[in-house]
Amino acid sequence: MKNRIAKMSFIVLMSLVITFGLTACVSTKQQAATATQSGTEEKASEEPLTISNETDIESILGGMTLEDKVEQMMIINYRIWKEVPDEGDSNTGKTIDNTSSEIPAQNVTELNDSIRADLQEHHYGGVILFAENCRDTEQTLNLVADVQKTNAEAGGLPMIIAADQEGGRVARLGFGTTGAGNMALAATGDPDNARAMAAIYGEELGLLGINTDFAPVIDVNNNPNNPVIGDRSFSDTPEAVAAFGAAYMEGLHDAGTIATLKHFPGHGNTDTDSHTGFPRIDASLQELKECELIPFQYAIDAGADMVMTAHIQYPQIEKETYTSISTGEEVNLPATMSRTILTDILRDEMGFQGVVVTDALDMASITENFETEDTLALAINAGADMLLLPCVKDTALFDKARRMTDTAVRLAEEGRIDAERIDESVRRILTLKQKNGLLDQKDYTVTEE
Repeated sequence: MKNRIAKMSFIVLMSLVITFGLTACVSTKQQAATATQSGTEEKASEEPLTISNETDIESILGGMTLEDKVEQMMIINYRIWKEVPDEGDSNTGKTIDNTSSEIPAQNVTELNDSIRADLQEHHYGGVILFAENCRDTEQTLNLVADVQKTNAEAGGLPMIIAADQEGGRVARLGFGTTGAGNMALAATGDPDNARAMAAIYGEELGLLGINTDFAPVIDVNNNPNNPVIGDRSFSDTPEAVAAFGAAYMEGLHDAGTIATLKHFPGHGNTDTDSHTGFPRIDASLQELKECELIPFQYAIDAGADMVMTAHIQYPQIEKETYTSISTGEEVNLPATMSRTILTDILRDEMGFQGVVVTDALDMASITENFETEDTLALAINAGADMLLLPCVKDTALFDKARRMTDTAVRLAEEGRIDAERIDESVRRILTLKQKNGLLDQKDYTVTEE
């Protein structure tokens, strides 16, 4: 472990050299100017599945119960632990007086008994970490190891461990390298700088056991009033975003880290933040093909691992509507719940074969408009492979996330979620894990070496 910490410190020093170099860089390299347009089942056993170096995905899938499969599609997070009363299964997961300063709250930097029991009961496909989970190098390494070990000892498959380590103003590690943001990287004119920066992020994440980066953002920043993307984007031109986004992805791959393109099919041309509202982009598919989809197609062709969806309405593309639970008005299904967007366009037209993950399902765009059961069924049936469960900031939200997982299992048992769709998703998840060596991991012991 000491060697890992020392290595990370060395990477930080080297990255400072690169970062300072970026600020002075006046590159003459040209950007890539052209970019391609079964009934209820019980868990059969808590014994870990037998996994070999050349794992047979179909044999693993065949040995999984329906519950195992649905849980593999869920990404949980444990951000803050705060004991509060539970209002029950409300769609927002809000609790009685859960903001009171008199209720003690702790950042989840180690597993407590409740979280440990949850990981033993539910074989989640992944966990996402936030800044609250990552106090320092040694603590984060131990937390990740404990999560994986607890899951494995209960019979779970190795997990995707993710973080939003974009760089710039979005970085979950409060230590290590923050580095330049995407727009600053693109200002150098040299995509190799994005590749070098991302390789540093990937190397540092990997030293901590974090195998997935929810980055890069490849949204085109084509709306100056956008409140959430801004300098998280590389540029306001799709060709520059394509060149720098693909280079960033390749940098993560250089370090052995899974990359995630976001937010499909584009979050740049909005003046509303989907965390707090329900954005709407009134663009045709052809218009998206001429701008927003260019970076996604370029990165997909270059070997993208994962794509994250946008909770945005595209009424010219997805015409199906839903009666909002908060306003009673008709809203269009967002990309996250659109089979037209996730299957017909992303998979069939653009050829993406990897894993589709939703953006967080506790954003206002979702919770203020859709019932929980419909959110789960619509997203999975549309083509989402992994669902980013609501952020756990108190015990009521902890219970809500657990209930959502159990509800998804029930919906699958009732046939409201298509069984073939579930198998498709789990097959993709297992393939991604196999490709990146995750299924071969067995020992999560942290040593002093």
